[in-house]
Amino acid sequence: MIHNPSNKDVFRTINLNIAAPGAGNNLTIAAPANAISELVHLKFSLGTDANVADRLVRLEVYTGALSTVISASLIEQTASLAWNYMFQLGTPAFSSGDGVHHFMPIPSDFRLFEGWEWRILVLNLQAADTIASARIQYKLWIYEQ
Repeated sequence: MIHNPSNKDVFRTINLNIAAPGAGNNLTIAAPANAISELVHLKFSLGTDANVADRLVRLEVYTGALSTVISASLIEQTASLAWNYMFQLGTPAFSSGDGVHHFMPIPSDFRLFEGWEWRILVLNLQAADTIASARIQYKLWIYEQ
């Protein structure tokens, strides 16, 4: 049962900096234990190495059994670039940006349970590509103890 003493939609907003996963690795963020969480935004930068490969970025949710794509960039990032990405509520229903900053929508009321994960996957990720400066904001509902 979720602790909700006043029968209102009671939650805490959590803001966290996420450690970089290391070169050539995608980013995985575990949903908090003993709680239900809802993503508000997830931002990060992607630096690509000199290898010629078109990278596409997508946000997935992993439930322990399967992965579901929640949102994806429609713009390919090529070699030797540093772009900033933000998956967020309230963004128009298409991938948009100015060439350096890219914004992708996420659905509202998509809640994660304990044991689930948010995953940033870069298609065609190269060995020296890096995800850095990751920051997440989510709503958190704590289970009653």
